[in-house]
Amino acid sequence: MPQLLIPALRKTLLRLDAKAHTRSDINYALRVLRSFVSGLKLKMGDVEFGLTIEPEKGTADSGDLETDLAELFEAVGAAAKSQRQAIALLVDEMQYLSELEMNVLIMAIHRVSQRQLPIVRFDRLTPREKAYVQALAHFGAGAKRSGEIADQLGVKVQSIAPLRSALIKKGMIYSPSHGDTEFTVPLFDEFIRRTFPAVPL
Repeated sequence: MPQLLIPALRKTLLRLDAKAHTRSDINYALRVLRSFVSGLKLKMGDVEFGLTIEPEKGTADSGDLETDLAELFEAVGAAAKSQRQAIALLVDEMQYLSELEMNVLIMAIHRVSQRQLPIVRFDRLTPREKAYVQALAHFGAGAKRSGEIADQLGVKVQSIAPLRSALIKKGMIYSPSHGDTEFTVPLFDEFIRRTFPAVPL
């Protein structure tokens, strides 16, 4: 599991850093990520050598996956929050995780949830919110009009306005322009279509 998460988290933090006005939380998260890699003694090509930043000693470097992953997620979530951004945690093929890895992942997610940090999970949505997300995913990448989404769901556009507002607050979607809706995370539409069956509104 760490081999799956580390490249994605590194890429996410570097993207945040490129657009950041203040970088202290992002730099801290990158140092924690470097510590996490060192603590697990992972050598992963460009990840090992791409993080030339010094590790944050004493954080996420104990070698205990449960403790270290929770500290890493907390640092990444704080970095996202500092930039008013959300990060979607997409773990494909979760059925192949071991029981230990699943428990570790749940504990780490629970920790960031307690601290209300913006690491997004699809399973935290209500059934109606999930239906909205799946309707948006149906169209593929790019912004869609609220009317199109309502038509896909077979409802009036006014009835989905509260769902749209709730999903924006949860960091799943954003409005690039008035009346348009788009996923905050690139390729999220593909993940939803591939992973989840349609849910009726």
